[in-house]
Amino acid sequence: MTQSLRVGRQSKWQAVPRDRRFASLEISVGNPSCMGEALTAQIDWARERFEWLQFSVGDTLNVHNYMSIGHPDYGVLNASEAHQRAFEEGNSWMLENVDRIAGRLPRGSYEIRRWDDWLAMSEVRACIASMVQLFRQNFGLEELLVRERLEYLRRRAIAVESLSSGDLQSLSRYVLEELAVFQYQGAQKTCVHLYPGDLAILRRMKNLPGCPPALKEAQYVLFDVRAI
Repeated sequence: MTQSLRVGRQSKWQAVPRDRRFASLEISVGNPSCMGEALTAQIDWARERFEWLQFSVGDTLNVHNYMSIGHPDYGVLNASEAHQRAFEEGNSWMLENVDRIAGRLPRGSYEIRRWDDWLAMSEVRACIASMVQLFRQNFGLEELLVRERLEYLRRRAIAVESLSSGDLQSLSRYVLEELAVFQYQGAQKTCVHLYPGDLAILRRMKNLPGCPPALKEAQYVLFDVRAI
């Protein structure tokens, strides 16, 4: 099925010189707009505007959701079960989309990083630790995370009262890990995050006092992808 893509919202990423920016396609495993023809449309848009692309596959990032609000098919899982399920879903995404990516982009013009790849990097783990510290010290970030959690739960019609404090901590960890990876990505060049949806936490984080420079300089393009 053919997909129509339009830019729904974007920052001023075009002001960044082409040789000082790259794009990261944020892959939410399980989101149909992050695979198949919808993904092809995003790749075609990005390759005309960026010399180098990164595919950040948030497969095992979902571990935090599966341990708190539960898997849509298997309910609440323990840490081991959640990781196994999320990793297998990432394998399925790779199987369905790697050849599609390779068929649209020249070799050497992109890389694919799964979430466990990020977490294996000492630099990313250091960013996570600094983000956790910022969360503990910065009431503004705590407010942002509370707002993000409430909006996430509201979209899924889940009552916050039904979750334990541990569940809420897991949801916060999801966001902190995501922000930490964004921080690492922008350490050397400006990262333009491409996503078929919203990245509200990134947009709001940029305006927070104490925001790390790499996040403050981060840019974004939010797509509206529809079947035609």
